[in-house]
Amino acid sequence: YHWIRRKGKPAPRELAPIIVCNHVSYIEPIYFFYELFPTTVASESHDGIPFVGTIIRAMQ
Repeated sequence: YHWIRRKGKPAPRELAPIIVCNHVSYIEPIYFFYELFPTTVASESHDGIPFVGTIIRAMQ
């Protein structure tokens, strides 16, 4: 198992922090969506992926 350790507190949404991830696993995006509920920026090619495209459009 891999444990993700957090330091400090999340910044308020008013500050609009940017998180850039290279997604080394499928768990990482799930963790960030659970913990931070971010808005996504993705390539248009992701739109055609079943389920994933729907989630990305819903998050905008």
